[in-house]
Amino acid sequence: MVRHDGTMVEVDTGGQVRWYSAVARPEVRTGDWVLTHANLVLTILTEDEAAEMADTLAELAGGAGHEG
Repeated sequence: MVRHDGTMVEVDTGGQVRWYSAVARPEVRTGDWVLTHANLVLTILTEDEAAEMADTLAELAGGAGHEG
């Protein structure tokens, strides 16, 4: 998470910076790793959880279009 502005937070999602509502997670702080969906911060992740999720998504993206 990059910064707060009231109940909205700015999040860098792989190079694209977007605004999300933090109403469900008002405790989110600058520097936190977050899981978002539908313009909402759903949960706060540890750095290890965020890295594991990024690795899994990269593996899935690498297999896109591959049938086997």
